[in-house]
Amino acid sequence: MKKTIIYGLICVMSMFASAASAEEQVREPAAAGNGNAVTEEQVREAAAAENGNEVTEDHEEYVFPSIKPEGMLFGGYRYVSRNGSSRVDEYEFLHNSWPLGGELRLFNIPHRFHLELDVKNRKDFFGDLGYAYEDIFVLRGVARSLYHNLDNLLVDDLDPATNPSNPNPFLRSPWVDVRDEGALYGVQAAMSTFTLRLKAPAYPFHLYFEGTQISRDGEQQQRSLLGGAYFNNIGRSSQKRDVDNKATTLTSGANTHLGPIELDYSHSEKRFTVHGDNVLYDTYSDAGFFPSGSTRVAGVYPHNLVPELKSTTDTVRVHTSYTGALVAAATLTRSDKMNRDSGAEA
Repeated sequence: MKKTIIYGLICVMSMFASAASAEEQVREPAAAGNGNAVTEEQVREAAAAENGNEVTEDHEEYVFPSIKPEGMLFGGYRYVSRNGSSRVDEYEFLHNSWPLGGELRLFNIPHRFHLELDVKNRKDFFGDLGYAYEDIFVLRGVARSLYHNLDNLLVDDLDPATNPSNPNPFLRSPWVDVRDEGALYGVQAAMSTFTLRLKAPAYPFHLYFEGTQISRDGEQQQRSLLGGAYFNNIGRSSQKRDVDNKATTLTSGANTHLGPIELDYSHSEKRFTVHGDNVLYDTYSDAGFFPSGSTRVAGVYPHNLVPELKSTTDTVRVHTSYTGALVAAATLTRSDKMNRDSGAEA
């Protein structure tokens, strides 16, 4: 019995001694390497290496936060009552209307969507729409419009005794021709923009498309010199002019990184079109004195032409990476422009 107890004590002491020896072997290499106390992580790594297992580092992976959808909607009725000129509120369509608007945001990563709308009336509004999938597909469109109340300036005859038919041209007084008395003028100005960008999933290469349209639609006053215009028998007139024109710009391009060089190429098309009164016509009297009509004979002539324009532009942009101490950049552009009414080119 005595021998059994002694044998058991020897076995227990041997187990503790083995464990202590193993821990000391783990601590000694790390302590010898940096002279500091051995951390618990170093002990785990050494134990894993002793057991023939690979040492894996714990990397914390970012998790996008959960964003709840948000939305808001409003509406109502807007009653407008005024006396006198609409210029009391220069940039607003002063008529009764049903305003409507709201906002919606849906962020279900990697999808992102937003919509914002604010409509005061059929001529004053704002809208913003966007969608993106990571940075591979990014789309956005914005539209805005406002109404501009314009003046009807009175072309006043300062000489009631005006006699444009006096046989003596030097005694003829300037005359006026008011054709728009009491007319109300206003023009709706609108601008819409569109952008689309596509990216290669694992490489810095982009394709992009952009579009912009600026339009004006309404009526405004046109004041002109008639008679012999700047020469003799001068007359001043005012009349209504229909305004309906659009300026459209479409651009497509691509850019990428080629080692230390970044390169961008774009092609742009611009058009200015007129659908309203692009030109006015009036009857002019003889211009010039000796003899009468020596400068221009009487007749119907065009005036105040609004020309239609078009242009094409190609642009190449190159620059070195902006991470060094020395950088270089170059831009090469070729542009062709044309006046579609006169045929002038540049």
